[in-house]
Amino acid sequence: REFAGRETFGSAYLGRDNIGEAWEEAADFANYAFFEVLNRRAEGKDDRMDLALIAAHHAAMAHLALLRLRDAP
Repeated sequence: REFAGRETFGSAYLGRDNIGEAWEEAADFANYAFFEVLNRRAEGKDDRMDLALIAAHHAAMAHLALLRLRDAP
């Protein structure tokens, strides 16, 4: 998307639920962190669950900030 730019995506952001889209991305962010934990476990590595939990916390904080943005006057 970044490289395609406005020619491909135009002003799509004007007609969509940007907060809803961002919530989905935040959930994906947390999921991918835990998928990495599973991959690391399968490879016999230290799963670094501590880091996955930090990532999930940041995703939750992003979700909360977007909720506040949605409801801001």
